[in-house]
Amino acid sequence: MKIFAIIPDKFSADRVVGFLPDLLKSGVDYLYLRGMTEADEICGLVGELNKTDIVPVLPYKTLPENQELFYGIHYKSTEIDHIVEKQPGCAILLTASAHDMNTAKHLLEKGVDYVYVSPVFSPLSKEGDTRELFLKDQIISLTSEFGEQVVLLGGLTGDRIDDLREDIKNDFSVAGITLFFNNQ
Repeated sequence: MKIFAIIPDKFSADRVVGFLPDLLKSGVDYLYLRGMTEADEICGLVGELNKTDIVPVLPYKTLPENQELFYGIHYKSTEIDHIVEKQPGCAILLTASAHDMNTAKHLLEKGVDYVYVSPVFSPLSKEGDTRELFLKDQIISLTSEFGEQVVLLGGLTGDRIDDLREDIKNDFSVAGITLFFNNQ
Protein backbone atom coordinates (compact mmCIF):
# COMPACT_ATOMS: atom_id res chain seq x y z
CA MET A 1 0.00 0.00 0.00
CA LYS A 2 1.22 3.46 -0.94
CA ILE A 3 0.23 6.43 1.20
CA PHE A 4 -0.60 9.81 -0.34
CA ALA A 5 -1.08 12.92 1.77
CA ILE A 6 -2.85 15.89 0.19
CA ILE A 7 -2.24 19.34 1.60
CA PRO A 8 -5.30 21.34 2.66
CA ASP A 9 -6.33 24.34 0.58
CA LYS A 10 -4.17 27.45 0.92
CA PHE A 11 -1.35 25.79 2.85
CA SER A 12 1.99 27.62 2.73
CA ALA A 13 5.29 25.89 2.10
CA ASP A 14 6.38 26.72 5.67
CA ARG A 15 3.32 24.96 7.10
CA VAL A 16 3.97 21.91 4.95
CA VAL A 17 7.62 21.79 6.09
CA GLY A 18 6.37 21.94 9.70
CA PHE A 19 4.33 18.78 9.06
CA LEU A 20 7.17 16.84 7.38
CA PRO A 21 8.31 14.99 10.54
CA ASP A 22 4.75 13.77 11.15
CA LEU A 23 4.27 12.82 7.51
CA LEU A 24 7.53 10.86 7.51
CA LYS A 25 6.55 9.13 10.76
CA SER A 26 3.18 8.22 9.21
CA GLY A 27 4.93 6.52 6.29
CA VAL A 28 3.69 8.97 3.65
CA ASP A 29 5.14 8.09 0.23
CA TYR A 30 3.71 10.96 -1.83
CA LEU A 31 2.59 14.49 -0.98
CA TYR A 32 0.18 16.18 -3.37
CA LEU A 33 0.84 19.93 -3.24
CA ARG A 34 -2.70 20.92 -4.13
CA GLY A 35 -3.63 24.58 -4.27
CA MET A 36 -0.12 26.04 -4.25
CA THR A 37 0.41 28.64 -6.97
CA GLU A 38 3.54 30.66 -6.09
CA ALA A 39 6.33 29.29 -8.34
CA ASP A 40 9.24 30.11 -6.00
CA GLU A 41 7.42 28.62 -3.02
CA ILE A 42 6.64 25.45 -5.01
CA CYS A 43 10.25 25.07 -6.16
CA GLY A 44 11.57 25.59 -2.63
CA LEU A 45 9.15 23.07 -1.17
CA VAL A 46 9.84 20.49 -3.88
CA GLY A 47 13.56 20.97 -3.18
CA GLU A 48 12.96 20.31 0.54
CA LEU A 49 10.85 17.24 -0.21
CA ASN A 50 13.54 15.94 -2.57
CA LYS A 51 15.79 15.70 0.53
CA THR A 52 13.33 13.21 2.08
CA ASP A 53 11.74 9.94 1.03
CA ILE A 54 8.45 11.74 0.27
CA VAL A 55 7.82 12.38 -3.42
CA PRO A 56 6.06 15.67 -4.18
CA VAL A 57 3.16 15.55 -6.63
CA LEU A 58 2.24 18.79 -8.38
CA PRO A 59 -0.89 19.87 -10.23
CA TYR A 60 -0.24 19.71 -13.93
CA LYS A 61 -0.84 23.46 -14.30
CA THR A 62 1.88 24.45 -11.77
CA LEU A 63 4.93 22.53 -12.96
CA PRO A 64 8.25 24.26 -12.25
CA GLU A 65 10.76 24.87 -15.00
CA ASN A 66 13.66 23.68 -12.82
CA GLN A 67 14.83 20.46 -14.48
CA GLU A 68 16.82 19.38 -11.39
CA LEU A 69 13.72 18.79 -9.26
CA PHE A 70 11.98 15.43 -9.02
CA TYR A 71 8.21 15.32 -8.71
CA GLY A 72 5.07 13.65 -9.93
CA ILE A 73 2.28 15.25 -11.92
CA HIS A 74 -1.40 15.16 -10.96
CA TYR A 75 -4.33 15.70 -13.30
CA LYS A 76 -7.87 16.50 -12.17
CA SER A 77 -10.69 14.48 -13.69
CA THR A 78 -11.49 17.50 -15.91
CA GLU A 79 -7.91 17.59 -17.25
CA ILE A 80 -7.51 14.01 -18.44
CA ASP A 81 -7.38 15.03 -22.08
CA HIS A 82 -4.15 16.90 -21.28
CA ILE A 83 -2.27 13.90 -19.90
CA VAL A 84 1.14 13.68 -21.51
CA GLU A 85 3.89 11.16 -21.15
CA LYS A 86 6.31 11.56 -18.30
CA GLN A 87 8.87 14.28 -18.84
CA PRO A 88 12.39 12.83 -18.82
CA GLY A 89 14.23 13.66 -15.62
CA CYS A 90 11.30 15.43 -14.00
CA ALA A 91 8.03 13.61 -13.72
CA ILE A 92 8.49 10.35 -11.90
CA LEU A 93 4.82 9.39 -11.71
CA LEU A 94 1.46 10.45 -13.00
CA THR A 95 -1.68 10.58 -10.86
CA ALA A 96 -5.22 11.51 -11.83
CA SER A 97 -8.59 11.87 -10.16
CA ALA A 98 -11.62 9.81 -11.12
CA HIS A 99 -15.13 9.94 -9.74
CA ASP A 100 -16.49 6.90 -11.54
CA MET A 101 -15.23 3.41 -12.32
CA ASN A 102 -15.07 3.79 -16.11
CA THR A 103 -12.90 6.92 -15.89
CA ALA A 104 -10.62 5.25 -13.34
CA LYS A 105 -10.18 2.19 -15.51
CA HIS A 106 -9.60 4.29 -18.65
CA LEU A 107 -6.90 6.33 -16.90
CA LEU A 108 -5.10 3.26 -15.59
CA GLU A 109 -5.22 1.60 -19.00
CA LYS A 110 -3.87 4.85 -20.51
CA GLY A 111 -0.76 4.47 -18.32
CA VAL A 112 -1.40 6.69 -15.32
CA ASP A 113 0.56 5.31 -12.38
CA TYR A 114 -2.11 5.95 -9.72
CA VAL A 115 -5.76 7.00 -9.80
CA TYR A 116 -7.44 8.68 -6.85
CA VAL A 117 -10.97 7.28 -6.71
CA SER A 118 -13.27 9.43 -4.64
CA PRO A 119 -15.20 9.86 -2.58
CA VAL A 120 -15.07 6.52 -0.82
CA PHE A 121 -16.76 8.02 2.26
CA SER A 122 -18.16 11.51 2.76
CA PRO A 123 -15.08 13.75 2.69
CA LEU A 124 -14.04 15.08 6.08
CA SER A 125 -12.35 18.11 4.48
CA LYS A 126 -15.28 19.15 2.26
CA GLU A 127 -18.30 19.86 4.39
CA GLY A 128 -21.55 19.50 2.46
CA ASP A 129 -20.02 17.43 -0.37
CA THR A 130 -22.96 15.68 -2.06
CA ARG A 131 -21.17 13.60 -4.70
CA GLU A 132 -22.16 9.96 -4.93
CA LEU A 133 -19.84 7.64 -3.05
CA PHE A 134 -17.72 5.13 -4.93
CA LEU A 135 -19.46 1.77 -4.55
CA LYS A 136 -17.53 -0.91 -2.69
CA ASP A 137 -18.09 -3.49 -5.44
CA GLN A 138 -16.54 -1.05 -7.96
CA ILE A 139 -13.55 -0.56 -5.66
CA ILE A 140 -13.17 -4.33 -5.36
CA SER A 141 -13.33 -4.69 -9.15
CA LEU A 142 -10.74 -1.95 -9.73
CA THR A 143 -8.37 -3.19 -7.03
CA SER A 144 -8.60 -6.78 -8.22
CA GLU A 145 -7.39 -5.62 -11.63
CA PHE A 146 -5.03 -2.76 -10.72
CA GLY A 147 -4.07 -3.31 -7.05
CA GLU A 148 -2.28 -0.49 -5.27
CA GLN A 149 -2.54 1.75 -8.34
CA VAL A 150 -6.05 2.47 -7.03
CA VAL A 151 -5.82 5.21 -4.39
CA LEU A 152 -8.86 5.50 -2.14
CA LEU A 153 -9.72 9.06 -1.11
CA GLY A 154 -12.49 10.67 0.87
CA GLY A 155 -13.41 10.44 4.53
CA LEU A 156 -10.67 8.00 5.43
CA THR A 157 -9.68 7.33 9.02
CA GLY A 158 -7.41 4.63 10.41
CA ASP A 159 -10.42 2.52 11.39
CA ARG A 160 -12.04 2.90 7.98
CA ILE A 161 -8.82 1.87 6.24
CA ASP A 162 -8.67 -1.26 8.43
CA ASP A 163 -12.30 -2.06 7.58
CA LEU A 164 -11.62 -1.57 3.87
CA ARG A 165 -8.65 -3.97 4.06
CA GLU A 166 -10.95 -6.64 5.49
CA ASP A 167 -13.72 -6.03 2.94
CA ILE A 168 -11.68 -5.50 -0.22
CA LYS A 169 -8.99 -8.16 0.25
CA ASN A 170 -6.97 -6.71 -2.65
CA ASP A 171 -4.02 -4.32 -2.59
CA PHE A 172 -4.93 -0.65 -2.72
CA SER A 173 -3.41 2.67 -1.72
CA VAL A 174 -4.88 5.48 0.38
CA ALA A 175 -4.88 9.26 0.29
CA GLY A 176 -5.97 11.76 2.85
CA ILE A 177 -6.18 15.39 3.78
CA THR A 178 -7.75 15.36 7.23
CA LEU A 179 -6.14 11.99 7.90
CA PHE A 180 -2.74 13.71 7.96
CA PHE A 181 -3.45 17.38 8.60
CA ASN A 182 -6.41 17.24 11.03
CA ASN A 183 -8.20 20.21 9.39
CA GLN A 184 -5.25 22.50 10.08
